[in-house]
Order: sequence, then structure tokens, then C-alpha cells
Amino acid sequence: MQALILVGGEGTRLRPLTLKRPKPVLPLVGQPFISYMLEWLRAHGVDDVVMACGFEPDALRETIGSGDAEQRVSYVVEPDPRGTAGAIRFAEEHLHERFFVLQKPEVRGLHTSLVPPPVVEALAARGSLGVPAARPAD
Repeated sequence: MQALILVGGEGTRLRPLTLKRPKPVLPLVGQPFISYMLEWLRAHGVDDVVMACGFEPDALRETIGSGDAEQRVSYVVEPDPRGTAGAIRFAEEHLHERFFVLQKPEVRGLHTSLVPPPVVEALAARGSLGVPAARPAD
């Protein structure tokens, strides 16, 4: 299964921590912030992750690398900010199967299941390729 993570933002709410490095690589309890999401995705059967990058993509590549034998990680770098839909469209050639889209990586709510199988099956029956991964708002 495949996931697209939108990590192109500048993390302005976390300034000055994000002045020179993107939010996903900031350390949280000894690990890069994004590693928690990658572990969660792996636990839900996602073995191919595409990161749609914008701000400081080299820091993300250097920190995460290309994944491992169980989960491949690749990167798509936008030449300029394209917004949510533009980032998905820009990454299109790297998306080869039904995929999940995750935006604004967070740690809260990652203990829940990704998307109930009946929802995925209903979307697949309609020919949908993308499945939004969401959690209830506070």
C-alpha cells in the first residue's frame, strides 16, 4: 500500500526551530518527528511512502533516507509552493496504486486505525485512487 505525505510547509508556527530545517526532522523524544508517522504507516501496511517536499528537502532526505526493506521512502520536490491539490498533482507520476494522503504530520491521533476497510472498498469500487486519512477534530 502507498501513502503520500505532504511535508512542503515551512513550519512557521514552530519558529525559530524551523528557520533552517523542516518540521518533520525536528527531534521529538530522540527521533525525527516524521519517524513516528512512518512507523504508524508501516503498522497499517503502508510499504511505499512518497514525501511531497518544498522547504529544505535535503534535510528531510538526509534524516530519513530511502527507507528500508519493509518500507520504501521516496521524495518529490516542488520547485515552488503549489498548495495541497497542486502537491498531489505534482507527485502523480510517483503514485502507482491506491494511496493515502496525509497532510500536516502530527503525533496526536496516530493510535487510531487508518481508514476503515469498508470505506476503502467503497472508494475502490467507484474507481477512486486517493483515500484521505483523517482524524476527528478537537
